Amino acid sequence: MRGAAILAALTGLAAPAMAQEVEVYTLYRSNPVDRLAAEHVATFDTRQGAEANSETCLTVAGLLEAQPENDRRYWCRPGRVAGGGATD
Repeated sequence: MRGAAILAALTGLAAPAMAQEVEVYTLYRSNPVDRLAAEHVATFDTRQGAEANSETCLTVAGLLEAQPENDRRYWCRPGRVAGGGATD
């Protein structure tokens, strides 16, 4: 019985943390040398929530792709940087 109470408490603590991660958006770019690499550019994690973070990420991606000298592709994914490093 005590184990069930501990499990319920831990689950209750984990749920808000997982819900918060969905509000974060991360901007990536392609690598011209390694076509399979996804390089981390920025992470958007504001108090305004998922909609604002997604919109800002997509706006920045569009502005970067529109640069005349740009030879990379930019995209956004929900959540923090995959793998916790500079590249994915």
